Parts: sequence; C-alpha cells; structure tokens
Amino acid sequence: MTCKLDPVRINRNDDKPVRLTRDMGDTFNVTVILFCPVQEYYRRMWYIYRVPYVGAVPDWTKPMQKPRVKVDRRATVLTILPYSFTWGVYLFNFSVVVTTRDPRVPGQKGSDSIYVVIFRRPLNAVISGPSNITSNFTDGVTLNGNKSSDPEETDPLEKERLKFLWYCTTNRKDYDRQKITVISKKVCLPEQVDLKWTWASGPILTLSPETLQGGRVYFFRLVIQKTGRSAFADATLRVLQGEPVASISCIENCDQVLVLSERFSLSLDCTGCTAGRDVYRWSILTSSGQEVPFDWTGQTSTGRHGAYVSIKAFAFWSFKEDKFWISLNAATWSGVTLVLRYPFIIHHVPITIDCKIVPEKGISFITQFVVICTHFKHKNIVLTYKIIVPDVHGFGEISSLKENNFGSILYLGKNSTLPPSFLPVGVLDSHYALKIIAQAYNTSLGAFSQVNLYATVRPPTDVKSSTTVLEELSNFTTGPNSSLSTLLQQQDFLNASYLIYVVASVMNSMKTDTSLQADKIKLREHLFNQTLILPINTLVNISQVVMAVTKLTEKTSEISAFSQKLAIVRAWQASQALQDSHQRDKSISSEQIESVCTGILTTLSNILKLLVHYEVFEEPFHVVESLADTVLAVKVPENETTALRTSNFKMHVKKTEKWNVTKFFSTQKHCQNCFYPTLNVNSVASLPANAPISTMFCEFADDPFPWLNHGENILTQVVGFRMTGVEVTGDVIEMPPDAVEVYLIRKNLSFGTFNLTVGPSSEPYAVDESLAKTTGAFSFVVDSAEGRDVLIHILTDVSVLFTVSVYAGREITPNSFMTSYLVPHKIPPIANESDLFDPECPVKEARVVCLPAALVQVIAQRTSSSECTIAVVLQAPRFVINPNNKLVRISVFSTECLDMLGIQSDWREDTCVVGEKTTWQRVHCMCKNPRRAKRQLDIIKQANLRLRTHYLTANVIVVPNPVDLRVEAVKNVTQNPVTLFTVLLIMLLYLILAFWALHRDETDQYLREHVIVLLDNDPDDNVCYLVTVFTGSRCGSGTRANVFIQLHGTEAYRTSKAKYGKNLPWIGNYRFTEIKLHNTWKDPEKMQRTHANVMELRNSRMYQPLTQDEITIFKRKKRVKRRAFLFLIYILTHFIFLALLLSLVAVLRPTDSFYYNQFIRDQFSVDLAGVARLEDIYQWLNRVLLPLLHNDPNPTFFPDSSSKILGLPLMRQLRAQPGEITCLPAKKFVAGSLKGEIRCHPEYGIDPEDTKNYSGSWNRVSKRDTDQTAGGFTYRPPEKRWAYSSYGLLHTYGSGGYAFYFFPAEQQFNSTLRLSKLQKGHWLDEKTWSVIVELTTFNADISLLCSVSVIFEVSQLGVVNTSLHAHSFLLAHFNRKYSADSAENYLYLAIFIFFLAYTVDEVYVITQERTAYVQSVYNLLNFALKCIFTLWIVLFFRKHFLAISVVRAYLSNPEDFIPFHAVAQVDYTMRVILGFLVFLTILKTLQYSRVFYDVRLAQRAIQIALPGICHMALVVSVYFFVFMAFGYLVFGQHEWNYSDMIHATQTIFSYCVSAFENTEFFNNRVLGVLFLSCFLLVMICILINLFRAVILSAYEEMKQPVYEEPSEEAEAMTYLCHRLRSAFCCLCFKPRAEDEPRFFINMVYGQPEKKSRRYLGLKTRNINGKKMVYLVV
Repeated sequence: MTCKLDPVRINRNDDKPVRLTRDMGDTFNVTVILFCPVQEYYRRMWYIYRVPYVGAVPDWTKPMQKPRVKVDRRATVLTILPYSFTWGVYLFNFSVVVTTRDPRVPGQKGSDSIYVVIFRRPLNAVISGPSNITSNFTDGVTLNGNKSSDPEETDPLEKERLKFLWYCTTNRKDYDRQKITVISKKVCLPEQVDLKWTWASGPILTLSPETLQGGRVYFFRLVIQKTGRSAFADATLRVLQGEPVASISCIENCDQVLVLSERFSLSLDCTGCTAGRDVYRWSILTSSGQEVPFDWTGQTSTGRHGAYVSIKAFAFWSFKEDKFWISLNAATWSGVTLVLRYPFIIHHVPITIDCKIVPEKGISFITQFVVICTHFKHKNIVLTYKIIVPDVHGFGEISSLKENNFGSILYLGKNSTLPPSFLPVGVLDSHYALKIIAQAYNTSLGAFSQVNLYATVRPPTDVKSSTTVLEELSNFTTGPNSSLSTLLQQQDFLNASYLIYVVASVMNSMKTDTSLQADKIKLREHLFNQTLILPINTLVNISQVVMAVTKLTEKTSEISAFSQKLAIVRAWQASQALQDSHQRDKSISSEQIESVCTGILTTLSNILKLLVHYEVFEEPFHVVESLADTVLAVKVPENETTALRTSNFKMHVKKTEKWNVTKFFSTQKHCQNCFYPTLNVNSVASLPANAPISTMFCEFADDPFPWLNHGENILTQVVGFRMTGVEVTGDVIEMPPDAVEVYLIRKNLSFGTFNLTVGPSSEPYAVDESLAKTTGAFSFVVDSAEGRDVLIHILTDVSVLFTVSVYAGREITPNSFMTSYLVPHKIPPIANESDLFDPECPVKEARVVCLPAALVQVIAQRTSSSECTIAVVLQAPRFVINPNNKLVRISVFSTECLDMLGIQSDWREDTCVVGEKTTWQRVHCMCKNPRRAKRQLDIIKQANLRLRTHYLTANVIVVPNPVDLRVEAVKNVTQNPVTLFTVLLIMLLYLILAFWALHRDETDQYLREHVIVLLDNDPDDNVCYLVTVFTGSRCGSGTRANVFIQLHGTEAYRTSKAKYGKNLPWIGNYRFTEIKLHNTWKDPEKMQRTHANVMELRNSRMYQPLTQDEITIFKRKKRVKRRAFLFLIYILTHFIFLALLLSLVAVLRPTDSFYYNQFIRDQFSVDLAGVARLEDIYQWLNRVLLPLLHNDPNPTFFPDSSSKILGLPLMRQLRAQPGEITCLPAKKFVAGSLKGEIRCHPEYGIDPEDTKNYSGSWNRVSKRDTDQTAGGFTYRPPEKRWAYSSYGLLHTYGSGGYAFYFFPAEQQFNSTLRLSKLQKGHWLDEKTWSVIVELTTFNADISLLCSVSVIFEVSQLGVVNTSLHAHSFLLAHFNRKYSADSAENYLYLAIFIFFLAYTVDEVYVITQERTAYVQSVYNLLNFALKCIFTLWIVLFFRKHFLAISVVRAYLSNPEDFIPFHAVAQVDYTMRVILGFLVFLTILKTLQYSRVFYDVRLAQRAIQIALPGICHMALVVSVYFFVFMAFGYLVFGQHEWNYSDMIHATQTIFSYCVSAFENTEFFNNRVLGVLFLSCFLLVMICILINLFRAVILSAYEEMKQPVYEEPSEEAEAMTYLCHRLRSAFCCLCFKPRAEDEPRFFINMVYGQPEKKSRRYLGLKTRNINGKKMVYLVV
C-alpha cells in the first residue's frame, strides 16, 4: 500500500510576483491532491518571509510571527487584508506534511511559494493651469504645484513631507523623459550654476515682473520626491518682448565741439530697462559709420560695458578733426536691442606761445619776477593768460587725477607781459626749483596752450635774519596801510589771496626759532582771519582760498587752536562752495574740482595731526563727509574707485548702482583695511535697482578720537564708512547696509609677540625616529572676569602639524590638563570635545587657537581666582635638533570690535562682533545690520548728531608678560652644565675679589696710620725734625701726589729721602704723625758697627749721583718699555680689525653670490649669443625671457626655483631723435653723386636723445603721458632719487628710456600679444641705440637679491652686441628681534667702533707729528687705509638708507618697476672698496713683521734699489708699448688677441709671464715668428734679468748696514719676549735665563758679515735724523 501526494500549487495566472498596494487585499487558494489510506498526521501551514528582493532565498527558520492574514479552516485559502503589510517584498510559502501509521509506507511533503510585492503608488506631480503660458515682460507669473500629491498618504500634512524641486531651461532637449541634464549652459538666468531653480523650494514658484528675459521661451519642470519615488510635471512659458524707451544723456563736456583737455561723460536714460541685466557696448564711429579703434580699458574709467561711460581727458587728442558718434548697442533684458548715438565734433585750434621768466634766479619777497609771453600765430586774436604757481609738493593725492597742477594763480588777464611780482620759495628738495605754468586761452574757440617755466627762488632768510624777515612779512600783511589791507579794500581778491600764499610760503621756509615762535603763531592766525574776508563764489576764488589755507596749515607746529578751527571751517566752506559751483555751472570740469579737492584733503590731513586727547574736535569729520560728497558729485556710477591719500589719512569713494553694490565690493582684493558691505536690492523701496549709491570708506593711520576711552588698546587703524542714495526726486538719503564685514590691519606688529624656545623633547622615545618630537611651552596670566576669548596665534614658517595642550596653572601635569587642539598648517585648529565647557569659538583661522571664555572660566574656578594662570604646550614632529628660539613666535591676545555712529561719548561694543578670520595681523569685524536700534537712535537724536559716518576699530588687549617656560632648560640642572659652570665661576670670582678688597683695605689703613722707618738711618743721629706737609686750606683736603722729603744742613752731609706715599688724606683726629722708635737703646759696639756699615753704604756707588750715561740708559729702557706696550696694543688691534674684516667678508657671502649669479646667468644667457639683429631681440624675448617671467603654477617666481621677481621687469629703449644725420664722409662727395644717399646711424652721447611721448607709432607725437599698459610709447625719465647706470660693451647708459613693462602675475599669452604689438608697431628701428631689460629677483632661501640687466646695443656697423650683468647682494637687517643672527649686528657695531677709534688715533698722530707725518711711508699707508675705511663707512650708510627707501617703495607699490639696481651698484662699489681695505690691512701687517731681520733687509733693499727699479721700469714700459703698438697695427685686423688696444695690452702682458697662447699668426707667420723672437730676446732675456740684477745687488749690499742699524720693533719684541719668559719661569718655578736663545737673536737681529771689509772700523750713520759716530770692533 502506498501514499501519494501530487505537487502542491498555489493557484495563480502566471509565475510573476503579485503586486499590491497597501490599501489592496488579495486571496490565495491552494490545490492539494492527496491519496494516503494509512495517514496518521496531515499538516497544512502558511509561512510568510520578508525578503530584500524578488528571487531572494529567505532564512527558512525565521518566518514572520503572527502576520495579519486570514486562513480558512482547511488552511488552503489565505486572505491578505488591506494595510496589513508595510511596503516591501514578501515570500508566501504553503507547506504540506503527511506521516503514515505504517512504518513501511514513507510519508509525503510538498510546498509551493509565491512572491508578493507591496509597492507604493507613484507620486502625482501637477502644475495648475495650462501647460503653455504666455506672459508680458512686465507681468509676473506664478507656477502652482500645490495639487501634487502622494496617493499613498491620507495624512493632510503629507504635502510637508514632499520635496519640491524646480528646474528651468531654454532648451527642451535638456529634459529627456525623466532624465534631466542638470549641468547645462542653457540656463534661464545668468546667475544659475545649473538648471536648478534655487530661488524656490516649495510647491509655488513666483516670478516677479522682468525676472526672465523677454522674447524667449522657457521650459520649467517641477520634480517632487519622496521615499525614493519621484514624479514631474512640465510647463512652457513664453515671455513677450518689452517696450523700452531710451536715450543718451551728457553728463560732462556737453558742448557740440568737444573740449579735448576735459573728461567726456555720458549716461543711458532708459525707461523699461532692467538694471544689472542689460548688456551694453559703447563704440566710437566716424561720420561714415565705421568703428574707430579705441583703448577702452586705458582711456576710460568705466569701460565700455556699462550704462555710463567716462572717457579720460586727452583721449581724443590724436583724432583728426571731424564729426564722430558715440554709439551704444544695448541688448536689453526685455528682449529688444537698442542702437543709440550721440554726436560730437573734434576741432584742433593750435595756439603757439612762448614764455620766459626774468630773472631765472632770485629771492622770495625780495626779487620781483616778470613773465613775458609771445603769441606767434594769429596775433590779432585776444588771448586770456593765466599764470599758475603749482605747489603740490607734499600734497595729498587723488588717484583719478593723473597730473595735478593745482596752485595759486599769480595772474589772470589779457596782458601778455605780467607786472613784476613776488614768487614763493621753491622746493627745498629740488634746490629751491619752482615750476610756473603759463596758459593762454582762446575762449571763443575753446582752445588753450600751456608752457612750463622754471625758476630758482631761494628763501629771504639766506640774506636776512629771521627777525627782519618776520617783521617785513608782518608789515606787508598787518595794519590798515599794509599791502594786504589795500588789496582787500580795492577788492583785488586774487592778488590778496596770492599775497597770503607767498607770505605763508616764506614763513614755512623759516627755521624753527623759539624766540620768534609766538610772533609766527600770531601772524599765521591773522592770515587765517584774513582768508575769511575772501569770497568763494567762483572756482578761481575757491582755488585761491584753498591754496592759501593749505599753505598756512603746512607747518603744524605754528598753528594755534583758534587757527585750527578757522582752517577747518574755511575748508568745509570751500568744499560746500565747490558742490554749489558744480551744480550751477556744468562747464566746470570734474578734474578742476578734484584738483581743488587735493588742497582741502591736505588741509584736513594737517589738522588731523593736531588732534589732542584733552579736547573734542568734531569739525574735521564734517570736512571728511563734505569732501567725500564733493568728489562723489563729479563721479559717474561704475567709475573706478577713487582713492584720496595722505600720509595719515586715506579715503576711498565709489559710486555704483544699487543692484551692483554687494557684487562689486565682494570682489575687492589687495586691500589693507578691507570693506565688504551687503545691501539688499529690495531695501528702501523708494530707490530703484539702478539708483546710484555713493560709498565712502576712510582710514585713519592714527587714532582720530584720542579723547575717547580704549585709546591705549586700539592697536588697529580706525576706519569709517558711509553710504548714501539719491531718490528720484533728487533727495539724498542715508543707506546703511544690511551687513558689513571689515578687516582692520594691526599697527605695530612687533609689539605683543615673543620668541618661543622649541627643542627636542626629553621624554624617552621608541627606536622609531619618526616618533621624535619638538616641544615648546609658555604660560600667561589672564583675568577671567573680562569674559573674553583668548587667542593664541602661532607665527611660524614651519609647515608641520602642531598639537597644542592647555593646562590649568603653570605646572604641566596630567591633573592640570584641560583640553588640546590639533593645529594644521592651512586649516583652522580642531578642538577636542570636552564635557567641561563649550569649545565653540567665533575665530576659525589657520594657526590661531581660540580659548573660549568658558574654558577660561573653568580654569579660574580650579584656581579659585579671577586671575588665572594658563600653561600651553606645543608639540610637533621633530624639526629642530637643538633648542631654537628663532623659528616660532607666539602672540597671546584678546580683541573686540568697537563702533560708533558719528561722534559719541565713547565707543560701543554691542553692534559688531569679532569674525572668524581674525589673526594677529588683522582683526575681522562683522556688523549685522548697522542700523541703530530705536533706543540708540533716540540717544543720537537727543545729542542732535549730524555726522552720519559709521566708524569702526578694534580693541586689542595683549596678554602681558607671557613666560617662556623653556621646559628643557629648567627640568634638570645636570642637563645644562654651561649655566651651572657660569654661575659657579661668577661666585668664585666674587669671593676672590671680596677677599682681595678686604686685604687692600687693611693695607691702606696701615699705610695711612704708620710711617716707614728706612733701614739706612744712622744710629748716631740725634736730631729730631718736624715735617709738615701742607695739602690745602680746608679740613679734609689731601693729595694724590708722591711726597718726597729732602733734608739739607751742615750736620747732615747727605740728603735724606723719605717717600711718605701717594694719596695722603686727612683722617683721624690729628694732623701730624709722630715716629716712635721702639727699643731705642742699643749696645755701643753694635751701634758702632751699624754706623760703619751706614758710612760704607753712603760711600758706595749706590748712593752716588746718577751719571748722564746711566740716565740715558734708564730713559732708553723706559722708552723701550713704552714702545713695547704700544707695539703690543697696535698689533693686537690690527689683527682684531683684520679678523673683523674677514668676518665681514664671510657675512657678505661671496660664494653664495657667485653661485646665485651663475644661476641667473645660466637662465638669461640662453640663445643670447645668437642675437645679431634687432629682429632677433623679439625672438629672444619670446623664447627665453617670457618663459622665465611667467610661471603659471607659481606666478612671479622663476620656474623650478625659489627666486621671486620683485616688482615689474622693465624693458626700455634709448633712441635718437627723429631726423636724418649726414655722414662726415658724405660731405666729400660732390653734388649729384652719392652724397644724398649716404646716411649715418646716430651715435649715442653725441647726437640728441629722443624723449618725446608717442601714441602707438614713432610718427605720432602724444600731447600727454601714456599709461604703462597703454599702446603708446612713453618716455620714462631717468631716476633722480635712485640714480643708476647700465654698463654696456659700447657705452654707459642712464636709467631713462621708452619703457615697456612685463607683468609676471599675468598669463604669458598677454605678454606675447603685447610684444607682438610692439613688433608690428616697429618699436625697434634704425633710430634704436640700445634695449635694456632690467629686473630684480629675491631668493628667500639664501636671502640674496640679484639685479639683472640684459643690454642689447646697436653698433655703428648695425650689429647688435649683447651683454649680461647680474649682481647679487645682501641687505643688512638691524632689527635684532627679526634678525636671523644678532652676531651680525654686533659685527657691524664693532667695525664702526674701530672706525671711530682709528679716526681719533689718526687725528692725534697728525697733530703730534705735523709736517713729519708725511715723511713716513707707514704714515701714508695708514692714512690711505683710514681714507678707504671712511669711504667704505659712507658707502655702507648710503647703501643702507638707499635700500630702506627702495624697499619702502616696493612695499607701497609692488606693481611697478623698482630700481634695486641703484642699491646693487652701491653694493658693488662697497665690495670693491672693501677689497682695497682688506688688501691695505693685510699689507699693513708688514709694518709689524719688521721685528724680523729678513723683512727689514728686504724692505731696505727695495728702498735702495728704487731709483734703479724706476729707471728699468721706464725702459720696460717703452719696449712694452713698442711691442703692443706693433702687434695692434700689424696683426689687429686678423688676430683677436690684437683686435684692439686692450686685447693687445693683455696679450703682451701674458707674454711677459711666459704664457704664450694662440701664437699661430695665420695671416703672416714670418712676421709673427720675428715678433716673438724679438720679444723673447729683448724682454725676457735682457730687461727682466736686468730687473733681477738691480734688486739682488741692492739686497747683498744692505745686509751689513741693516744688521748694524737699531730697530725699534726688534727691541720691543725682545722686551716682550723677555717679560713673557720671566712670567713663564715664575709660574713654572724655574730659574730665569739671563740671555735670549741664539735662534731668537738671529731671527730678530740677524748675523754680521764677518768676511766683509765693512764689518770692522769707525762708522758714521744717520739714525733717527741725527748723525751718529760709532766703532765696530
């Protein structure tokens, strides 16, 4: 019997998975066919498994527990209820198990499975309304996606969980069904990065009117997303074109005939245009409609792509006379393209005048000068003459004013000859040179001509006393009958103001005299008062008043407080009058306004220098605002930012349209105090988007509010800003920005930083070297009550990762650890999380560790004191081997931003906060909505505040006295033995000196209180003498003299001498000393014996008077001793000085300079030898120079090098003036021959040099200066302040020439184009003399600068000669805090001290020896050495101060050519002088080597043979010249060695030392062999041997005389050696030798010639100028 089970099957239509949504149900039934008569157990079960995907095999042991399904009684039907399963994939399994009663009949199993997918319904994206929309340009459009939904959701809040994304494109193909090409250029708005419409994030997209460009079709797509599902809906929007109405309006220079010397400004007036969206392009067209090439970048201040255009003065100077059109092509955002035109006419009216000034030299206020002008053409035309004395030396600058001729007007009228007039004092720096401008106007034709005159006007104090001059000035200006009063009464205001100006000029030229100070101040105050009488109703009157006031404020030390107020009031009135004049009279040019503004700016700057802390002075800040308004009034929107600069004040003004404010300022770079405002275009609805917004940003170098608090902590510059807008009605309203970010530059960066000692960590390391660490530690004290964050800036060039650990207290222990920071090189530090405090801090800048105030509070709680000590440890991978304090500097500080609207009682701290970019060098301040709160506005209103400038600064609190813990130096004394031994040595020396002092005190006391009894007293003497020593009339007087007593008498036949001693003071209560002899009684026999001994002693030689010979010997010994001492001093100082010079040579690093020069030469000499023609220069520039200058990966650096290019490289051309030059040979040809065809190349130094400026061609002379980046050829005049020369092979050239600048920071392609333009313009032609390429590099690795000059010279033969010069030099740094090694500074100090000592010594010697000084060769050698030393010192200081000025010029303007070559040439001269100095110093060593006999013999032999040597030298010179001339004349055309006189001289000299090279003589071998043979015979065999014979004979002859002559040096050396031997024997306890060693005697004194007949006998010789007779036996 069997049991059979058919396959179990879940009934379904196909084998695909069943797909259901959550709200759907389903029923599954199963077919089971079973035949089993002996069944025991029959089980049917459903199992449900959750699987990741269809087809996945589940874990059969883990079915779902209690699923929400219904199963019928038989378990063959399963019902799925709605919402019973979540979304996913499920496997439904039905299993059957059958067991039998009979063990012989096997059981049966069967199962079937089906996959069920519970899926989500697709999202439904809907955009309400029609899918195709048409809209007007001025209408708004709304796309509503609110009907989009998720069918699966029933929650009414389900729309909040939907994500809406909007896309817009102008190309339908960017949508490919569900796929979107997001990265596409077919965006709907220019600011879109891709197709995403980021301005809408919800279901509704609202398009304001004029958002989309008219005349285009846009394709929008709404994409909704949720839980991996997405859906989209599309809409097409067609925007129709708008209807703009536009015209061009003139702003400046609006006459039909253009005034070429003034700016030309136009604007677009457009109704229906969209600010910021329209695209403009200005062009200049001829009358026939052709476009004229024009430099829109260089000749305009706005460019050609804005709604405004401002063309600079003289831009049309080269245009021919004709009618032109300014054309504007405007592609408006409304979809309409407008073409507008504005006509103008160019008319040249030449006026030729010639003026002169008589006399050309004179004295101010004494000499009367006359200006005489002559008009050569159209003499019947009446001209108006204006004579101006421009005086802008030391004036402030306005960047938009290229040439400022502002000055006082001397004359304005019709006369061509001026009445005699005084002139102001000339410029002192220019040797009192004064420039005068003569202008002639033809008002009817609108033309003028200008001539510059020059005179030398010296101050009257050169010929008169200051008192007399001041009296005369007072007589001219004070009193009712004075000249000034007369002019004012006659209302001759022009001459009155000019007189005030001249008087002020003379007063400024007078030296400071305290006795006249009060009178000067009084007179200056009177002149200020007189300026109030002068009218300011016209531009001329305003200019005169401003010039007078500016001149009066020039000397600030003579301005009283009342004068300050008068000056500032007058400056404000002048500024307001300028605004009124400009509004009334549009013919006044903007350049004239700006020129006068430079005077107001200078006056303001002078007054700001006088601000004091004890007085509130508000008026200057009104002038600041008024001056900004005046300059802005003549500006057009989108003009270049105009900078107004003085030494202590800067102002930047900018006018831009409202929509462009945020965009423009956000792109500003290369600023010091940076200003970034944010202005919402929709703020202030009364101002449209194209409304002009005026912005003023000013910077004060010094604190302009010294009377406010925080003054001592304000370590940044104070800045101010103000923004105003103009409504349609013309009203000016304040426009405070929505937010402002300002970067404030720190002042005095050296203050508040300290060097941190870092060194190897002493902790034990593993064997792995990579685990070695470098550590440094310091501590500081901070007051936690302040509640400020503490910033630690790590200043270092080492690019390693630092770990900064912070400890509470000074002890560095695990218990005191608080937190740590990782400090990478270029990203902000990373703080470790801590539960003790919030590590969040506003400052997030690389290398700046911010300790939040919360951390400081926690540390203060630990130490239980508001003033807590914080220790900081820096650790990094090892980068030093020994402790070093030069690599890492630390600054610990806190900062806060201060602001003030107008002038208030104090700075406020609650508006601006410190920004994340704050460092030690700058403070970053962020001001959110600087508009004051209502409470603050009420305070301002109560104060009646009129100033609207917002001022900002920063309060920097430097943490005082940080302590460098020097962990390694204080951990263990045994690890620092040097310190230990030094301390012990000092203590030992102190003890020795203390005991010695005590001993000397006792000795002195004994000597003062006792009298020494001499041993030679006769016991038979019985006479008592009272000796009184009178030392003074006052009690306590003493003497420093040695006191001797001599007793003479009949009884005493000998002189008794008793030396009481030196320094006899009056001490004690007595005034005499009694000699008490103890134990006076003696045995008579003993007394007799003593008497006999004394008598014998008195009769001996010891008591005899000294003979004359003995006195001479004693004096000689004294002289030898003194001479030996001086000899020792001189030789020691000499070798010390020599060591200093050799150290200086090492400091100058000639080896590094050689290799750096070689590197530079290798870079620039490539293909240089191949340049033979002018055209080859362009090839060398493109192939060699440009790849060196332009390094894209690292701009301004040489490729693969650390050499940086300083400033701009300069290429300049020196050329002859245009015109033909007739050759001298051409004059020999007769008429009709080749005479007219022969032309010569002009010769440098003989023919005149061309210095004119040209407009893009050598045929077009420019009437104005051309910018360095423009297409004209501009002549750069020679440097006056930093003069230098360029040395070529043919000539020496000055520093002037036609300049062409390279810009290394730009792309190489830019320089290639500019060079190509030069080549096309024939920049190099037959008039070119030389082309010089100059630049300077700096290698920071070796701290060397190198000035490079490549010179191309055109010879008279037409061949280009090339030469390359490179000179490396070092700049000394005398700031010990930043110097790499302060030993260098001490070296320079020691050399300077030697210079002073040598100078004093030489002057003393000259005064002592007088005329005998010049008779000594050694004196002359010393004098030459001291003179060269003096010259070197002068050059050293010249180089130092020259380098300071050049470096400052580079730092202030790095985008210009800086003539470091001037420093290089001074350095080269200084090195040459140093070489001579070292040579003479080493040569001076021979003076001290005269202690040796052989040296004295050689010197004496040369001295005796000198006449013979001179005679032989004359003979050799004659023959030398014969051979040189013969070689030059015979072989010069064919042999390089004789091609010129210099080469011939070098060749003959090499023959003299037997260096025979290149002696082939290919042209004439016979003459060559004869020439060399004669030379060998005459020069080598005869003359040179005669030279030797002369010297050797003198040498033999002088051996004996030199031996016999006494030598002062030998005696001094013998004495010193004897003393040295005595000291050595004393120290070694050896007996002293009586005689010197024989070898020493032979070396110092020599040996006599015993076989010479001159050895013995009576000798006569001049010794020391005296005739001496001696006998040799």
